[in-house]
Amino acid sequence: MKDLIQSIESRFQVLITLSIFFPSLIYYLGKVTGQTDAQMAIVMLQFGGLIGFVLIDYIIFQSSQHGFSEKWLHRINNVLLWSFVFFTAPILILATLASLKPTTPQWIGNIAGLTLGTFIVIIIAIPVIIELILIVSSILSEKKHRKTKK
Repeated sequence: MKDLIQSIESRFQVLITLSIFFPSLIYYLGKVTGQTDAQMAIVMLQFGGLIGFVLIDYIIFQSSQHGFSEKWLHRINNVLLWSFVFFTAPILILATLASLKPTTPQWIGNIAGLTLGTFIVIIIAIPVIIELILIVSSILSEKKHRKTKK
């Protein structure tokens, strides 16, 4: 179980790093793809809160990590792993959009843009999902602990 906790801590650290640098990367990739400053400012504001939420998740985990069952630790670990997929996908999509030629059919760009938007919504939702898992697992672990005390 100690290895699992260390794995979660490592993934949290990578997620925090990604959260810090992700808005800048998206901004510059957006500029390359021809997005306006106003559009990119909205994106930057959306991702500004992401950093705070990920840090709150890390603090919640650190303060109650020993109260989680192994099952819940595996769930947290899996959510953190999948979050890397959702952080990587927009970068790849924007890089692909930047390399498209003007003669590329517009529907390809439309599909990529829709996919990009979906991934960005998921990325913003990931910290909330992690917080819900942390809170629910903490409550369930506390109830189980109280029953065993009686």
